[in-house]
Amino acid sequence: MAEARVAGHAIGQPCLPAALERAFERHARRFGHDVSRLRDGPELVSYPVVPSVAAVRALSAATPGQRRRRQQVFFNPVIELRRSIGQGVHDRLEAAVFADGTIDPADQARTGLENIRTQAGVPVEVYFYPAGHAFFNDENLIGTYDEDAAKTAWNRTLEFLRSALAQHEKTPAG
Repeated sequence: MAEARVAGHAIGQPCLPAALERAFERHARRFGHDVSRLRDGPELVSYPVVPSVAAVRALSAATPGQRRRRQQVFFNPVIELRRSIGQGVHDRLEAAVFADGTIDPADQARTGLENIRTQAGVPVEVYFYPAGHAFFNDENLIGTYDEDAAKTAWNRTLEFLRSALAQHEKTPAG
């Protein structure tokens, strides 16, 4: 009887060089996986929570030279242009992990909000405005008042309150 093979490798046999096989096993165990199930069974999907960017970086097998080459991809004018129009968060977070970049505080806030949306169980709307601190305060002394952003934010706030209060009025007291 012939041995079952996939991509030239016997099923259940390592198909990576020994050093990579050990790294794979080490990472699998860090995430609580049974290595033999990963090797011999169907595809497994997990959603690990990693406590920090440093911890995620530790999972990467990239060399310092590879990280420098990745920096050329991630840190360029196109990525900066996408930032200016509110896009590219994923690219910048990848850059922080895989190219030793830093996480922009606004990107970190957006990522945290995605977690809130996922966990809330109810619709959550969040808006970011291309304006500075205190953009709503028309008397601020730091010069960051932004009339258009303030009007948009105020109209959205009023609409939210109207909608929430209308829902509340429809709900019987109990």
